Amino acid sequence: MKKILITLVLLIIVLKTEAQSSVFTVVDNLLLKGNYEKALVLLEKQQPKTIELFNKIANIYETIGNYNKAIEYYKKALTIQESVKIKVKLGNAYKSAGLISNATLIYEKIIEKDSSNLLVNNSLGKLYLMKNQPKKAEKIYRFLKKKDSLNPNYPYQLAKSLAKQHKNLAMGQSYLDVYNLDTLHFKSI
Repeated sequence: MKKILITLVLLIIVLKTEAQSSVFTVVDNLLLKGNYEKALVLLEKQQPKTIELFNKIANIYETIGNYNKAIEYYKKALTIQESVKIKVKLGNAYKSAGLISNATLIYEKIIEKDSSNLLVNNSLGKLYLMKNQPKKAEKIYRFLKKKDSLNPNYPYQLAKSLAKQHKNLAMGQSYLDVYNLDTLHFKSI
């Protein structure tokens, strides 16, 4: 009897998962045609509410520029399960919505747990520059430059943070570092 019950439960789970993935296929086709409204209606009716479902809805809202709705759905996804990927997306949505302090907090929490995420470090450094916190940005870009010495963007951002601190000699050297890495780096030229 237990085996039958377990098999039945597994079958229901598989069918629900398959139903949701087929809805995602239909939604993806709608999105390719630019029919975001129909896709959202279809997704919002979908049951059960999973992290993937909320993430998909949030992605659509972010694509169409409704960052407040995107933030709402990313938060709903995070109530179901912790995900660094979704936290990064939430931070990006906050940034796009102009909520720089919220984005900064999200990125700082991510870095606190895992400082090896270079993309999040870079985003956080840019936010620090936007918030006029060049010392924090300098620290991040020195770390990034050490971790990935071939990326010309890191010494460039470092130079920007040094310029805001009026460290002109170090700033000039950092721009030269960019040029030595990439002679065609447009921003530093």
